[in-house]
Amino acid sequence: MNTNQSAFHIGVDVGKYQLDFFCHETGDYFQVANSPDGIRKVLKQLAPLSVSRLVVEATGRHEQALVLAASRQKIPVVYRSAHCGAALRRRIGNTGQDR
Repeated sequence: MNTNQSAFHIGVDVGKYQLDFFCHETGDYFQVANSPDGIRKVLKQLAPLSVSRLVVEATGRHEQALVLAASRQKIPVVYRSAHCGAALRRRIGNTGQDR
């Protein structure tokens, strides 16, 4: 990941077993396991960056360990409801079935 940016906005798609990360500024995408080891790994990777906010999709409490760990490292966390994303996809004509 290019670390020359002054601030990074990171989006996280939360799943029961995996976390998908996307950096808006660089276009970088990566995955880690939604486990204590995976969360430690990603927070270590994000530590040298100036993360402006971590936007986390709130899905059935599977995001809680990540949010708690990020908060402990003083990374600002913003929750986004999964329902909002689905409503937006419907409005723009994307059913979300293109995965």
